[in-house]
Amino acid sequence: MKTYSKAFHWRLFSISTLAFFLAACGAEDGLMDEGKNASPSSPQDYLPEIARPSFPKVNFGVLTGFRYNVNWKTDGRSPDQAAFARRVPPAARSLHGRRVSVEGYMIPVTLIENDSKTTEFLLLPDTKACCEGKTPKQNGWILVRTPPKGEKPELDKLLRVTGEFTVKERWRPADGFFKGLYHMTCETLDPVAL
Repeated sequence: MKTYSKAFHWRLFSISTLAFFLAACGAEDGLMDEGKNASPSSPQDYLPEIARPSFPKVNFGVLTGFRYNVNWKTDGRSPDQAAFARRVPPAARSLHGRRVSVEGYMIPVTLIENDSKTTEFLLLPDTKACCEGKTPKQNGWILVRTPPKGEKPELDKLLRVTGEFTVKERWRPADGFFKGLYHMTCETLDPVAL
């Protein structure tokens, strides 16, 4: 009789311990009827999120940390690679053709759909050009092109843009207007949490 009683108590202890652990781990959700006290979590909630590809982050200091001397009248008419290499240091030139991420502030250049989307914008390291009217240096902005559908303009918000980076002096052929030294495609555009 004592053996039966010990075995019964051991089984009762084992079952109650198992029930405790199942409840603590959330396994009771599968034992309940759907909709009755069921937890809103599902097995998919426990799967890790699919990570976005990481892009090397480019700091604006690399892009603006040198004196950029260009002769607007002559350099745009006859590009000279040796002169370009003297004007733009290797640290900046090495970014050409790479997929990178850059954080900055947007100033829309080309707007579509009743100004609700931008397909081309300047990315700047700060808001001084917008808020204080300060003209940025010629190597102080990135001209970013979005896909044709455009992106919602996000003013006064720190943004992270990822895409292919180009380091090339570009002038508009019609009038020789300087379009910029840095250019980028916009693959993703996300606000940066501060």
